[in-house]
Amino acid sequence: MYIRRHRRHQEENFHRTGRTNFARITTARVITVFGALLGSIFLSSAILANPQGGQVSGGSATISSPSANTVQINQSSDKAVIDWQSFNIAPNETTRFVQPSSSSIILNRINPANGASNILGMLKANGQVWLVNPAGIFFGASARVDVAGLLATTANISNADFMAGNFHFMQSPDWHGSVINEGRITIRGEGLAALVAPGVENRGVIVAKMGTVALAAGNEFTVDFYGDNLINFGLGGQVTKAAVDQNGNPLKNGVSNSGTIIADAGRVQLTADVASKVVDNAINMSGHIIARSAAQHGSTIILSGGDTGTVRVTGKIIATGKRAGQVGGTVKVLGQNVILEKNAKINVSGYAGGGEILIGGNAHGAGPEMNADYTFVGSNVSLLANAIIKGDGGKVVVWSNNGTQFYGNIFAEGGAQGGNGGWVETSGSNLDVSGSTVNLSAANGTMGTWLLDPTNIWIASSLANAQAAGDPTSDTSANTGSGGNPNTFAGSGAISDSFLSTGNLDTALGTANVIVTTTNASGTGTGNITVVNPIAWASTNSFY
Repeated sequence: MYIRRHRRHQEENFHRTGRTNFARITTARVITVFGALLGSIFLSSAILANPQGGQVSGGSATISSPSANTVQINQSSDKAVIDWQSFNIAPNETTRFVQPSSSSIILNRINPANGASNILGMLKANGQVWLVNPAGIFFGASARVDVAGLLATTANISNADFMAGNFHFMQSPDWHGSVINEGRITIRGEGLAALVAPGVENRGVIVAKMGTVALAAGNEFTVDFYGDNLINFGLGGQVTKAAVDQNGNPLKNGVSNSGTIIADAGRVQLTADVASKVVDNAINMSGHIIARSAAQHGSTIILSGGDTGTVRVTGKIIATGKRAGQVGGTVKVLGQNVILEKNAKINVSGYAGGGEILIGGNAHGAGPEMNADYTFVGSNVSLLANAIIKGDGGKVVVWSNNGTQFYGNIFAEGGAQGGNGGWVETSGSNLDVSGSTVNLSAANGTMGTWLLDPTNIWIASSLANAQAAGDPTSDTSANTGSGGNPNTFAGSGAISDSFLSTGNLDTALGTANVIVTTTNASGTGTGNITVVNPIAWASTNSFY
């Protein structure tokens, strides 16, 4: 539902009528709007694809055509609103916004009755350009966007809210458009690149160095600007129907990134709030996200699929800090079900210390992050939080409330010239770590610690030995050691016990101190640790 508030001037709402009431304009804006009308009359006869039918309904701006293939909007107020009948840019065309400063914002509201916007040419601005089209927005492979900030969304906002700086957007239930990028979007300075709709895909390149990139699927959101160019992006309103692309085809994911996102010294946020079974994945990350540290500025990358969503990662997430004095950044992958499979890689290694990787939740299931019900990490997946030169290894957590299948590789080594190994936790009521590798060694320091924290656990030379000794585990599909099935989560059946092989443990003790403990937070099981076969290890490392 669209929030309607009292407005003294223009009150048109594209969500409900799909047309513009150009008659409701005050005398104070006659000169500006008259100039805009002349410009749009000229453009409609000369250009078929550039934005057409523009009417200024807030602030001050004029529309002109300095050349046959160019539309130029000169904005004289800090905020301005233009209602367009259509907003398309052909491959050989340019739409340019000239604004008072890089923080100035122009809201372009597009009539959805004329279909999705197709941006195939050049969109340039020295300030921030916001595009609203409930029917959808498509940036084609030839699109080149060069602005100080971009918000492309299918949700609407009232003029009164926008002009007052209350940037609260709501999606109409009558429209299910998407925002898709196949081109190149470049954000200057420390600005925002936000693509928000019931369905969002990035297949191209988005660059926002020291800025924020937000890809979000939801029906309601707010953008807040604070001091020091800090941007807070909030999302709410669950999507209950799959979005469609510019051709009317339904999308399979709430948010998808198969392209490349670069936000060095910045923040990347992929967020989805999609009802269960509406799409295959709330978030599907098969491409690259790169947010390296710059100077003393670290980076943060967050994938959050909500309480009912599956987050699937098969691509690369890089938040390294490889220059002198830099430490790795922070990566969080959160959702109801979290899956890292195929050759997925997350790297937060740093010259002076490893960063932080949180998969499915924070340490011990505590902290502000949501906890996954089930978490799967495949055998070819690598999680790296090394100190490269001098410093301590980082922190890596793989967590779920119910079942955690961890078959992958974790490296959180101390620096080559000094520093200790990092800290790792792999936990869940049911835990399977068969065939996994955890290396927390330190060439010139102390080994780090690996914590395993299931409900009950059996330690034996083989699963058969554990079962013969009385392991009541009824479903052994998770304990194959072969990488498992990411779509069949451990703990989904009657599993209440976990299994750790003595071979797996012996190997781990060569590169880490290992702590095995049990908790009974879920109320199931008794918190037993049963050692079936002897553990023989001569080392200064400890096993508890």
